Amino acid sequence: MPARFPARPSCLTALSLLCLTALPVKADMPAGRAAFAAGDYGRAFGQFSAAGDAGDAAGNYLAGEMLIHGRGTAPDPAAGLARLRKAADAGHVGALAAAGALYAFGGEVPADPALGRRLLTQAAEAGDMHAQYDLARLLNGTDPVEALYWARRAAGQGLSGAMRLADSLATSANPDQVAAANRLLARPLPQRPSPLPPSGTTLTLTVTKPAPVISKAAPAQSAPSTPDQAPAPAPAAGDWAVQVGALPSQAEADRHWAALQRRQGDLLGNRTPYWEKADLAKGTFIRVLLTGFADRAAAGDFCTRLKAAGTDCLVRRSPG
Repeated sequence: MPARFPARPSCLTALSLLCLTALPVKADMPAGRAAFAAGDYGRAFGQFSAAGDAGDAAGNYLAGEMLIHGRGTAPDPAAGLARLRKAADAGHVGALAAAGALYAFGGEVPADPALGRRLLTQAAEAGDMHAQYDLARLLNGTDPVEALYWARRAAGQGLSGAMRLADSLATSANPDQVAAANRLLARPLPQRPSPLPPSGTTLTLTVTKPAPVISKAAPAQSAPSTPDQAPAPAPAAGDWAVQVGALPSQAEADRHWAALQRRQGDLLGNRTPYWEKADLAKGTFIRVLLTGFADRAAAGDFCTRLKAAGTDCLVRRSPG
């Protein structure tokens, strides 16, 4: 008599569709970055979320930023912040800086300046210039020495907003406060156990994009895991562009753009940057350009509005 085996469900039966749809998304960070670069934000978000659910700090960071900005998914700042916190708890510098700024200044989530200061300090001590700048902004008016110190730290990395803030703070501080800030600058940053660096895990959330440096020297094939390795997009049609930054690396350019989005998202709207590599006498820089302006007047008007909102910019011919 043939042996009988208990029936078991099979994806080869009529239930196959249900079985397939029940399968979770397999976490694949390189595929997620490639999807993001191609503009397939929904797929990118699915990959980053799956990686984050599996404990990947970069996945949680990127999925969190996409949730906050509503890129590839419905906006959900609370869920996005929860993702950022998981990544921050794992030592991800970009997540520490992003979550710290959210808590420090509120907006999408209720402000918690004390927690914001703690998170920003960790990222600032890890060398993140945007965290250093945000920390200086947070401390401005309450701790002039620390505010000046962190503003000068960020200014030393070429962040234009920090340069202006440092000049303003130095002018308003008394000689003893300036001397105290200078003493702090003479000390090296605290040595922390190597946190996860923001480079390689940073995504420009409105970009279709990134090439490492604006015109972008195609990234090394050996590091396909970062969004920096995506081919640079062509500039939008138009003869004029607005430059909103020039940073010494693609990772810093990405973080600069993400910070601009957090602060000036209403003005930037759905604009996406074009990355242009510039080899200058003082080194190689990545220019962050907003292209697509039909004439100089239109570009100038947009730049004027950015400056009024506190963002440095300049009008130039489009690289296209």
